[in-house]
Amino acid sequence: MSNNNKNIKAVEMMRGIAAMMVAYFHIFRGNPRYLPDSNVFVKLGAYGWAGVEMFFVISGFIITYAMFHGGYRLARAHRFVAKRFVRLEPPYIVSIVVVLVLMYVSTLSPHYRGAGLDIDWGNVLGHLGYVNAFTGEKWLQDVYWTLAVEFEFYLGLALIYPLLVHRKKWASWLAAAALLAMTFVPVPKEHVFQYLPFFVMGISYSLLRCGVYSSVEFGFFFAVAVILGLYIHGPILVGLGLITVAAIAFIHNVPRWLTWLGHISYSLYLLHIPIGGRIVNITEVLTKNVNLRLIVAFVALAVCIFCAYLFNRLVERPSQKLSKRISY
Repeated sequence: MSNNNKNIKAVEMMRGIAAMMVAYFHIFRGNPRYLPDSNVFVKLGAYGWAGVEMFFVISGFIITYAMFHGGYRLARAHRFVAKRFVRLEPPYIVSIVVVLVLMYVSTLSPHYRGAGLDIDWGNVLGHLGYVNAFTGEKWLQDVYWTLAVEFEFYLGLALIYPLLVHRKKWASWLAAAALLAMTFVPVPKEHVFQYLPFFVMGISYSLLRCGVYSSVEFGFFFAVAVILGLYIHGPILVGLGLITVAAIAFIHNVPRWLTWLGHISYSLYLLHIPIGGRIVNITEVLTKNVNLRLIVAFVALAVCIFCAYLFNRLVERPSQKLSKRISY
């Protein structure tokens, strides 16, 4: 097996870890009434939400890497966008259906304590094309805003990538500098700009791996991305970004179960709130016993992983296969 392929497995490992971090955070900390803040397992999940920024670093690396090895050209931008759309949108849309169905099923329970079901179909339609990121409408579940950020990144990279790998160094440097400068575009968090330092951390290492950047070029742009990240997001998030890049760079032997977890990471990311969150909320009504609640939280996480496995096989894999038919 080539060193490149081994490092791609490290990418899958980090995807799986990032998805588990986010799932753990929402299940153990999403309902503040469920477990006491003093519980050690609750404390362990304090920064689980930061798995999102790890995903941004991973995307910066792997999408750039794929574009380089796929021979991407600006004239093929429509094929690149179509490939990403086919890969990601069907699972996303099916997950929206799952959320709506579970919202309805929840109201049928005698233990349901929320308001009656009143679906805003305009809001639901706003999820298509990530329009809610522009209208400010509430997402059906918290993780969806990050998908809008990712898709904006794909669109932007489709345009700027040819400059990043341009044979004239001044053009490549200018493109990287522009990406970093756009960090300061004053927009809400539902947009890509303030997260560009994380994406650029991945992009710069990818360009080093592909031979586009020298070690000096990589060191400069990576350092600037880290400094901007520290200024805007702080040391913990940047530290996790550094760990992500280091793992991709230096971990060559990945346990099979972590690779598998990476394969189902997108499905786990989409499903853990509507499924795991509901298990937790139902249990909150049924018992006040903290130990029992803790056991159920771990059971909820396991159920989410199993459901993600099924979702991956039934929904995500067909999308992957169809996406692979589109070349650029």
